[in-house]
Amino acid sequence: GFSGNVTNYSDMNLQSDTTYYYWLKAYNLSGQSPYSTVISNLTYPRAPIWISATVSANQIQLQWHDLEYETSYNIFRNTANTLNGAVLIQACEANVTNYLDKDLAPDKTYYYWLQAYNGSGQSSYSAGIYNTTLQAKVNLLAVNLDNVVAGPNPFKVGDKIPFRFERLTGNAMIKIYTIMGELVRTIEEADGDGMAEWDVKNKIGDDVSSGVYICEISSYKERKFIKIMIMK
Repeated sequence: GFSGNVTNYSDMNLQSDTTYYYWLKAYNLSGQSPYSTVISNLTYPRAPIWISATVSANQIQLQWHDLEYETSYNIFRNTANTLNGAVLIQACEANVTNYLDKDLAPDKTYYYWLQAYNGSGQSSYSAGIYNTTLQAKVNLLAVNLDNVVAGPNPFKVGDKIPFRFERLTGNAMIKIYTIMGELVRTIEEADGDGMAEWDVKNKIGDDVSSGVYICEISSYKERKFIKIMIMK
């Protein structure tokens, strides 16, 4: 209880996103009053929680968990891991749980923070989440097969670097053979960037064995052979 003439009270340590209801009674030497009419309010939302920040080319797909009773979200972005200087990039309506941040610079790390709002106010900032956009695609399309390269050579299965053919002509055809002349895989340069990757699998999707392979690269009337080594 309170002594006479007190007209306020701070109810602290409440849960976020929760509506609290209050009634008041007054007392004097003769007894007590009836309860007051009820009053209520909703506490501020809790800080949102990220699910993921997924890269695809020059864009990052953001996803987060939905809150209860929110009215909107704000997304902030920076190119440094600090809220100082972070810029508001998008306001989202209630119940929205994803946003695609497009047209980003290649090979650059972006950091994001999220804030939720309801009728009472705003949450604290979420923890930061980040990801790095892909490197700009280099066009290595060649006019002939004189400078074709294949590698890394030798190639160790399990390396993070993919096995790649570069400086190909458009629509160049690559046939990979065992040292005994058995066709293992056929690959084509199909997207006009002068490159083609081999996942080091045969034509039925099985991993190839360790050993020496012969790559026949052909384009129009040209033909070139490269010997490669695959190791496990």
